[in-house]
Amino acid sequence: MCKSKGVKGRRKKLYVHHIRKWASASSLRYETGNGISLCYNCHKEVTGKEEHYEYYLLGLIDG
Repeated sequence: MCKSKGVKGRRKKLYVHHIRKWASASSLRYETGNGISLCYNCHKEVTGKEEHYEYYLLGLIDG
């Protein structure tokens, strides 16, 4: 299920996204708490803009 929009279903492709960027948070690269499942559209929206979405995404997995 996409944690941002709640999209689910057999035909929905999900992407696992690093909440804190791979390049800037090397100590968190393999931590499951730094990952979130997103649908294609949400993943496309946040990729490259992780700094702007970090607190929002963390709130989704904590909430």
